[in-house]
Amino acid sequence: MTKIALLGGTGDMGEGLALRWVKNHEIIIGSREAQKGTRVAGEYLAKARAFYGDAMKGTIKRYLEPRSRCSSRRHGPDDPS
Repeated sequence: MTKIALLGGTGDMGEGLALRWVKNHEIIIGSREAQKGTRVAGEYLAKARAFYGDAMKGTIKRYLEPRSRCSSRRHGPDDPS
């Protein structure tokens, strides 16, 4: 199954694409806000299940950045670290 990541996937276009593509693909929703991404991914998944039923082969989930790459410090363009 193909994985498709939608960066900024919590907006109108992200919803439309996710709901169309989830029938046959794994959709990963990206968002700057973790809680919003989780909430929206769940909402999209519920809508898709209601529409496609058993014909849906894919899934929708929120992107989770690996812990080893997470940092509480923001790096700017002039910050070499």
